[in-house]
Amino acid sequence: MSKAMVERLLVHSKLHKGGMRSKHMRMMIKFIKEGLSFTRAHNRAKKIESTAKIAKVRPNKGGY
Repeated sequence: MSKAMVERLLVHSKLHKGGMRSKHMRMMIKFIKEGLSFTRAHNRAKKIESTAKIAKVRPNKGGY
């Protein structure tokens, strides 16, 4: 990761509770190390988080 990318991540981390140690930021760093751009890593992390929230809000009770 370039120095510019790390600085961009640090600025972005201030928007998330937990900063650089938040789950969102850890996922983003993982995706960036895998070769994704900042924007794509951010979008993928948001998508994963939104599906996790939906699962928490609407648990499958009784097979309905």
